[in-house]
Amino acid sequence: MSKLCRGLVIYHGDDTVVVTTPAGHNGFPKGKPKKVPIAWDDNGKVTRTRDETPEETALRETLEETGFKPEQLQVLPTTSLLEYNEKGNPSVAYVPARFIGDRVRYRFQFDKKELLRVCWQTPHNVQSSKAFRKNRKELAAKALELLQSVDASTLIPGEEWVAHPYINPTVLEFPFQQ
Repeated sequence: MSKLCRGLVIYHGDDTVVVTTPAGHNGFPKGKPKKVPIAWDDNGKVTRTRDETPEETALRETLEETGFKPEQLQVLPTTSLLEYNEKGNPSVAYVPARFIGDRVRYRFQFDKKELLRVCWQTPHNVQSSKAFRKNRKELAAKALELLQSVDASTLIPGEEWVAHPYINPTVLEFPFQQ
């Protein structure tokens, strides 16, 4: 079985970051964990690796797919939103987050071979879009609800999240729905 993908559902105000694949599917920044080198020989060849932590994976993928740096984000580490695939298996664990940078001046940075588009969308556009599966729409709405309901002190900077991950987040499940 492949490792669980990790990602962030990122909001600024009520609007969320949406990534669109070349196939036209909408979603949120996410990806699979990679190996991280931790030891090298005298010639610079990697001799040992470790798996990325879930937090490292989510932040790396967000950087790759949006250009957002960890210091531009605040995450809600107490909740994990678990998305299931069509086979009924968990596929992605998302964490709600806020972008705290200057949205007006920010230009998304992403690999145009991997993604067709990255943009901000209103809750209405997300909910009415045919390019979003139903469970992703529900997941997006729940992430916004959680971010709106928590005290700002509950959110932690992205760079601190990696150093001090939350051990037992509440898991909310979103079964596959076309």
